[in-house]
Amino acid sequence: MPNHTGAQANQIRKRGNIRGGEAGSAGAANPNYRLSLGWSGECCGVSMVPPPRIVRAWLESPAVGVIELDRDWDLASPPRFSLGRHCPSPSGLEASPPLPAARHFGYLAEPGGALCFVLSPEETAELGGASAEVYLAGDFNAWQDAIGRPEWRLHPGELEGRPVRIWRGDSARFLSAAGLRFKFVTGEHHWLVPPAEAPNVVRDAQGNVNRVLDPRRTGRHLWRFSLSGPLSLAEAWRAGWADGAGESVALQPGAFFYELRSDLPLGALVRGEETCFRLFAPRARHVTLHLAREPSGMGETLACALGPAAGADGAAGVWEVVLDRNLHGWFYWYTIEGVHPGLDPAARPAPRPRSPPPCRRRPRRRAAPPAGPANGARRSRT
Repeated sequence: MPNHTGAQANQIRKRGNIRGGEAGSAGAANPNYRLSLGWSGECCGVSMVPPPRIVRAWLESPAVGVIELDRDWDLASPPRFSLGRHCPSPSGLEASPPLPAARHFGYLAEPGGALCFVLSPEETAELGGASAEVYLAGDFNAWQDAIGRPEWRLHPGELEGRPVRIWRGDSARFLSAAGLRFKFVTGEHHWLVPPAEAPNVVRDAQGNVNRVLDPRRTGRHLWRFSLSGPLSLAEAWRAGWADGAGESVALQPGAFFYELRSDLPLGALVRGEETCFRLFAPRARHVTLHLAREPSGMGETLACALGPAAGADGAAGVWEVVLDRNLHGWFYWYTIEGVHPGLDPAARPAPRPRSPPPCRRRPRRRAAPPAGPANGARRSRT
């Protein structure tokens, strides 16, 4: 900042002063905005810098998720997000969660000034053992020349209890300029292809796929939130700013969703004088069973609602109903109300159909088996 005389400084203070009411109004309207001071000669310009944009959000579990911004959050106070009825408080937010950063970007900055390049747990597991050598290569070390050099070798480590490979170095070397590309390579010259869903993947003119370093996204663009209770997977949740500014994004189920399973037998199960119907539909809000004696739908028909199975199986997404009747030879199908992945979650939902007539349902008296492999049962997801 240039030196000024006392008179010049007073003039600058007069021109650059913001009235308390004006500043308070701006802060009350959007606490995520910050003031930016720009000096030009004797003049000080004051502008409001808009907050980063929310670009993606996903769930790591029904009660824990991650919100991704288009650049690092540089304010001391944490951002304020909203999921509608669930609004994470600052105490429920964690900046720079290391495991999501490793999985999606392959690097993150540590508070002490070091930059970590990380091979994710999934990629580490594919190496075939701790003895496999992995190196960091990129525009900063002439790519192939890094192979076999100890200073570029990744070492075994842990992130959130998961085994990974890590390389640490001074962040200033890598973040001083944008666009540096990098990739991981084994000691046998096998280049590890980045995950297709990685946000920082780039392809060059020769078709080579690499990752790129972005100085604006060093870890504080990722914020993990924790909720007091699980979110229903049958609802279309959206992540946005608590003050309603900007656009919100759909909150998508993460990898955990594809690991939901049950070892209960599924389908139509005839047992003596009763028939049990089970369906695997973790994103369903309502499930209705339809039965007909004839495929044309003529003659006797039945319709009744399924409910979540007891215990862990219901939590995993199993719906069931037990009817006190042997229905061998009947035709059946389901109608399912819930989240449709091909529709805009922000669109107005269709009117809910009338509830079908109730059916008698026999309560289960035995404990549900623990959730585990599906024993080859065919599963379907909504």
